[in-house]
Amino acid sequence: GRSRSLGLQSRPGAHGVAMKAVTLATATVVVRSQSTRDAEQVVLLFASPPSGTHGAPRASLAAFRRLHVRAGAVVTISIPISAVELSIADETGMLAAIKGEWTFWVGSSGSPEAVATLLVA
Repeated sequence: GRSRSLGLQSRPGAHGVAMKAVTLATATVVVRSQSTRDAEQVVLLFASPPSGTHGAPRASLAAFRRLHVRAGAVVTISIPISAVELSIADETGMLAAIKGEWTFWVGSSGSPEAVATLLVA
């Protein structure tokens, strides 16, 4: 057993950057083990673009991390979010950043355990 929480923090002055792996925000995920055994955990971070985004998938896997969690421990990890995770491919296959309110969550694609939003201006 485990529980997870998610927080997002924008990087000041990071908006309007070119489509690179520049960190625009950081997702902080806290994993709390409720088990009596050590275990390997995989944290899946999903992203959904703003509602009404034409041609965008409802959700996509933005990042994942595998970590070892000791019995009863609390582990905090940071996952950088770049412009690439905040974009979709257009008709020509080029990535285009999508402005608006993105939703991020950890858990499985159909069962979010923790949810946070990020406004992309």
